[in-house]
Amino acid sequence: MSKRIISIIITVFFSVLIASGIVYAANRNITARLGGVANDVFELSGGLKVNALKVAGTSFLTGAILNNSATAGADNPLIFADNVRVDGRVFRGAKAGPGDGKPFIINDDAQVVGSLSTASLTVNGAAVGTKKIYEGTLDLASTGDEIVTLAPGNSCTPDTNIKYYKYYYKKLAIPEITLSDLPEIRTYCHAHVSGVMSTTLPNNKEVWMGCTFYYAEGYGYLLYKYENETCAGNISSTSYYFDGHYKIIIYN
Repeated sequence: MSKRIISIIITVFFSVLIASGIVYAANRNITARLGGVANDVFELSGGLKVNALKVAGTSFLTGAILNNSATAGADNPLIFADNVRVDGRVFRGAKAGPGDGKPFIINDDAQVVGSLSTASLTVNGAAVGTKKIYEGTLDLASTGDEIVTLAPGNSCTPDTNIKYYKYYYKKLAIPEITLSDLPEIRTYCHAHVSGVMSTTLPNNKEVWMGCTFYYAEGYGYLLYKYENETCAGNISSTSYYFDGHYKIIIYN
């Protein structure tokens, strides 16, 4: 028999002794018994079953480590009974990274001590921490989509008195707005560059400000101007809330 076959037989023999409890607490230098020296590599073609294993140094493994046992028909987990350090990346499936239909699954509550960085996060089927931006520029000369008219109840003598206040709204389709589960919404309007309002703005009027924005199911209504109409039917003044450029940010 070759030296390699004899070495394998001896290795399996001592392993069986250890596993069956015949060899107790005594340490045995298997390398020396097999005629090897420190740092020799012994190959085993087959299986090896032990109750306890102590490894000093680095182990080079090819293949899978699994607990091939069951209790009452349920698979027993492979147990790591101490801290585990992983210097590489942890992933599931044959290929690393997303998109292979095999996500890494944590079947328990999880606690992260430190920060957590992720490209996206889904909780109960809904994306979390993502945002969508609706941005555009309104035609301030248009009549908009909704006009709210208020009558202040002024006397029409003289007919130059204000009879109506008219508020103009732009209706914007935003399907993320659901009144039963309203998302976080932030609205910004670019300040108007002329008119009375601009004289109160800092930074040479190049600022963004909050908009007057109302929510409805699947829609938002953006207020962009109002007018004063006299009893004679004339528009006595028109005020713009911004220059038409808006941004609406939806956070899920």
